[in-house]
Amino acid sequence: KRLLSIIVIFFIASIIIFLLVRLAPGDVAASIAGGGKTTEATLEAIRAKYHLNDPLIVQYGVWIRGILQGDWGISYQMNTPVLTLIAGRIGLTCQLLIMSFAIGILVSLPLGILSAVKQGTYTDHVISVLTTVTAACPAYFIGMLCMLLFSFQLGWFPVFGSGRNVVENLYYLFLPALSIGLGMVAMNAKNLRAAMIAAHESNYILTARAKGLSNRRIILYHTLKNALVPYFTISGIEIASMLGSTSIIERTFSISGIGSLLV
Repeated sequence: KRLLSIIVIFFIASIIIFLLVRLAPGDVAASIAGGGKTTEATLEAIRAKYHLNDPLIVQYGVWIRGILQGDWGISYQMNTPVLTLIAGRIGLTCQLLIMSFAIGILVSLPLGILSAVKQGTYTDHVISVLTTVTAACPAYFIGMLCMLLFSFQLGWFPVFGSGRNVVENLYYLFLPALSIGLGMVAMNAKNLRAAMIAAHESNYILTARAKGLSNRRIILYHTLKNALVPYFTISGIEIASMLGSTSIIERTFSISGIGSLLV
């Protein structure tokens, strides 16, 4: 059932994307020709080549068949096959996403644990305020703040671009990854805090206390262990929102990834 629902969702999404492109204002043939003065014969040749004179259902069939066969067409602006463009940039975007996810986990995990252990204290309130403020700030705003502080003021990291290999990218992509990763800290830290508090009040924790286990052992080996399941579930869902932030951050830091093709 899940596989069938995924197929249906992708099918509906493909129809919506196709219609948005085809029904957009302007002449598609003129856009492909690059605008300017173009003869009617040239425009008709383009329409015939890309089946633009055919009914929408026929155009959709040609389009979706090409996608399924690996023919994603040519970029009209760059005059390069779409798959070639994606293949040349997907590695950089994947590394940025992995780094962003790692930073989000490394920051939210200790904050969530500390907030749960210090429940109701000044530390808990400070963490709650900081994570809420971070969640309220869009990724590009956090990126500009990081740029001003760590690049222009301190000079620790480069402002734009990427490295020549994976190792250099760990340095070049740190600020962009930090800008994206901080966006997932608030929700993850709050969910981990709530899950740990709920687990800490359960019956098996009371049994562990009755056996004389130390509070530290109870938190690390019992409370945290059970709270990590919903924590990583939420973290996985956050990847979808991180994908949206990637396109903006790649443009902000002039990174030639997949996101820069979408803006």
